[in-house]
Amino acid sequence: PGLYYTGTGKIFLANMSDKEFLSYLDNTNLLPRTSSTITDKNELIKNINEVRCTGIAFDDEETESGLRSVAAPIRDWDRKVVAAISIIGPTSRINKSRLNELAAITKEYALRISQAMGAQ
Repeated sequence: PGLYYTGTGKIFLANMSDKEFLSYLDNTNLLPRTSSTITDKNELIKNINEVRCTGIAFDDEETESGLRSVAAPIRDWDRKVVAAISIIGPTSRINKSRLNELAAITKEYALRISQAMGAQ
């Protein structure tokens, strides 16, 4: 149920089929965990489409105030998302200016793990 407010959860949402994702939206109440949690379905759709394009998901104080995360998918030999990794830390250490740097690192290590699992 809480996939919509975590970085790793958003990775899984972004890799669902459109039918699965719409079913998730229809069956999930988007309740706020913090004042930053996405609770509007159209805003979540936009956010997930961005994750689909970039391969990176962010949690910008959506799960817990004062915490940010950056997540990337881990794929198996068949290119299916089987896991996700993330860097999570306090906003004082993961400030907005570091997000791109950390996104690149997260994506790089997710790719390395995926390749070790046979992904091409």
